Amino acid sequence: MNNIVDSYKKFKIYYLGKIGKILYTSKEPKSIDILDRYLNNYFNAKFYNIYETVEDGQPFSFEVLQEEFDGLEIELLETNKELTKQIKELKKVAYFICNLDGIYQTEEEIQKLIEEEVVKEQYIQIILGNKKEQFINAFIEMSRKENKILETDINEFFELTSHQQDNIVIIDMAHSIKLLNSYRKTLVNQVYKDQKLYLKKAVNILDKIAFKILKDRCLGLDDKLRYVVLLESPAIVNGDFAKEIKDIINDPLIIKKLGVALSDDVLFTRENLFKNNAVRLSCFRDMTYVNDLDKKFTTVLALPIEYFIITSYKTKREADIIAHADIDDRIIIYEEDN
Repeated sequence: MNNIVDSYKKFKIYYLGKIGKILYTSKEPKSIDILDRYLNNYFNAKFYNIYETVEDGQPFSFEVLQEEFDGLEIELLETNKELTKQIKELKKVAYFICNLDGIYQTEEEIQKLIEEEVVKEQYIQIILGNKKEQFINAFIEMSRKENKILETDINEFFELTSHQQDNIVIIDMAHSIKLLNSYRKTLVNQVYKDQKLYLKKAVNILDKIAFKILKDRCLGLDDKLRYVVLLESPAIVNGDFAKEIKDIINDPLIIKKLGVALSDDVLFTRENLFKNNAVRLSCFRDMTYVNDLDKKFTTVLALPIEYFIITSYKTKREADIIAHADIDDRIIIYEEDN
């Protein structure tokens, strides 16, 4: 699966589990599974706002996580009564290390925080014993690798933003190559007319947007932006809506923030796209040569789409198009930024 959040989750659960095992040693094989259950619970709550025992959709906080862990503890005890001690102790361990989890700039910052937090928890002091240095070093190792991941330059070859309207960012596949002069851009765009290469380009751009969404969530940055990529090639939907694209977008974090827009002729001829489709679909259309604006708006807006993006129109029609946009907030008038 080509899913950057899934890969990050595996990284995070692995390292938090490694740190947890330094704190808590047990000969009971199920202890590892119990710890992983708490850690997965934490990730789902923090990154997806998905909970097992608390009502879904609540903003993440460690107070809410404590309630979630309490509920999870009850569930685990119902099916593993013989492991009561481990379940209760591992809840304390998981909460402690998850509460420490974050993005740190220096090793000194990590060491100071852990020193301050350990003295607040008598149980942690007892089980940590003389392993404090090992515990701190493991946290530093995770932080160092995480910072390296998040420092990746996602804009090295692609400009992701072509137009922003309020909280909607539209990425136009035709205007996303940089570091090239006009002559070379023309050559590259000619090459991308090849459908396989176009798909690779789309996957590359979607990957970078997904990474940006993940990075913003990790750093606690603006969570309001939504992204829509204009996919111009009809071939992009062949093979059950291009598995590569689905794999990137079909993630609880990414799917809330990233969708794709297809031309209206593609959407009207491929009704199967709307059946059991996890990807957020929008429609785009050049309205320059549309004779009956009212009919076109009515027809397109009847589709189960998120947005109807107008890519171009005649100036004399601007007032009518703006009037439709004022009535339906799904209509976005796209104007390429200069």
